Amino acid sequence: MTQQELVTVPADEPAKEVHRRPMPGNLVRIFNSQDSLIKDGSFGVIEGVVDEFRDEYLVCFNAYSVFRDKDIVSASGGPAFFIKASELKETAETKERPFWKWKDLPRADGGEQYTVTETVWDFTRKRAVYMEGYNKIKMSVTGCINCNTENCKNGSKYRPSEHSDYCANRVFAGDEELHAFINSQY
Repeated sequence: MTQQELVTVPADEPAKEVHRRPMPGNLVRIFNSQDSLIKDGSFGVIEGVVDEFRDEYLVCFNAYSVFRDKDIVSASGGPAFFIKASELKETAETKERPFWKWKDLPRADGGEQYTVTETVWDFTRKRAVYMEGYNKIKMSVTGCINCNTENCKNGSKYRPSEHSDYCANRVFAGDEELHAFINSQY
């Protein structure tokens, strides 16, 4: 389909009432992105099954193409990651977003463009969790992250009572305590 052939058509259904919780098709504005491909204030679209609430959604930012029919929302062309619904903050804002769908059957030149006014949710990213950081924390279960032994970096025997929650040398009782710490910090 060439740019000249793009046709804007109205959505199949009248606008639905605004959801009080995030749903597929809604928009997410990000702050504290920590990603060179996603500028602060950029918008992403929540992917998933239309009108199906989930505890966590895949959100695609700066999407080039967003498919939406009566069943599904699927975005592509930008960076995406999972965001917990509980971390999305409701705003009173709405924004028009272009989508596309098949006119009838999937085929060459069989798509049509349309716009929908969607609810905007804000998301402020906490410190990013990178696998390297996770591995360093996980290693601290057995000892110091710097040398992966029970001796801390200054050469003295590790004593858990001398280290704060933020210390790299903190030792965890087990996986449950480790995961609770990761979730509270990241």
